[in-house]
Amino acid sequence: MAWDVVSPALGSRLTAAMVRQMGDNLWALAAGNSGAPPIQVGSLMVTGQASLGSLTVGNFQTSGVASVGVVFANASVVTGVSSLGALNAGSALITGPASFSSLSAGNAMVTGTASLGNLSTGNLLATGVASLAAMTVTQFSTGAVQVSLASSATPAAYTLYKNNIPKAWIHFNGTGTPAILAAFNISTISDLGVGTYIIHFATALADANYTLSGNMEAPGIVWLATVSPLKTTTQCKIFTGDTRTTTLGDYTNVSVDIHGN
Repeated sequence: MAWDVVSPALGSRLTAAMVRQMGDNLWALAAGNSGAPPIQVGSLMVTGQASLGSLTVGNFQTSGVASVGVVFANASVVTGVSSLGALNAGSALITGPASFSSLSAGNAMVTGTASLGNLSTGNLLATGVASLAAMTVTQFSTGAVQVSLASSATPAAYTLYKNNIPKAWIHFNGTGTPAILAAFNISTISDLGVGTYIIHFATALADANYTLSGNMEAPGIVWLATVSPLKTTTQCKIFTGDTRTTTLGDYTNVSVDIHGN
């Protein structure tokens, strides 16, 4: 690799031979251990251990262990273990364990494990494990976030688990020919008569042990048929009626939420 290193502490431009000769002393200068200002590098690859106070670099790549206060880079690749106070990069590829207090990148790809205090990026692709305190993203690829962790017996506050996400919901007009006004994971709704409908799921649920809650304009009530084949992984039968007379009826605004595994 061609090195182009400017060391204000030495007041000179370091050649590749000088860099190789200085070895760990260069890292000491960069870290400010000898009173040196931050290092400025055209391209930097870290395959061993580096402790840097501040680094301005065109391209930053680490496959070893790097502890950096601040990194400014056009492109950054992290494949080893890095603890970075702040990383500002045109693009960032993180395939190894990395801990950032702040990451700002035009494009960020996380395929390893990343713990980020704050993330600001134009495009983010996360296929590994990412722990984020705060995130501002213009576009999150692949356009969906999959939550695979189930809650424990004592769920953490303000935490999203796969079993506390609604598996389906619908808002429909039940008068005349039923019309879906808005919905998630609902393909169609069938009219079986006054106040009686079958909701069909677009994607089957994991099992039939789901719960249903509903609401509509007063004095109506929504309830669910609780036995198979009226309640399955692909559909459920619901009724709407008047709470005062317990008679079935059609209503213009009916909402149903379904939670399950």
